[in-house]
Amino acid sequence: MDDHEPTIRSRELGEGLRRAMVDAGLTGRQAARLLGRSQSWVSRLLSDKT
Repeated sequence: MDDHEPTIRSRELGEGLRRAMVDAGLTGRQAARLLGRSQSWVSRLLSDKT
């Protein structure tokens, strides 16, 4: 079982990423490609699972 709780920094990063994605009209897949990260990483960040 994963007992890892997201840090304040990762929550803030996820919230900022979500706002930027909405403002730019990007999907998670597009944001991941632009960031050079996996789509699952972006998804975990957006859902506070990092």
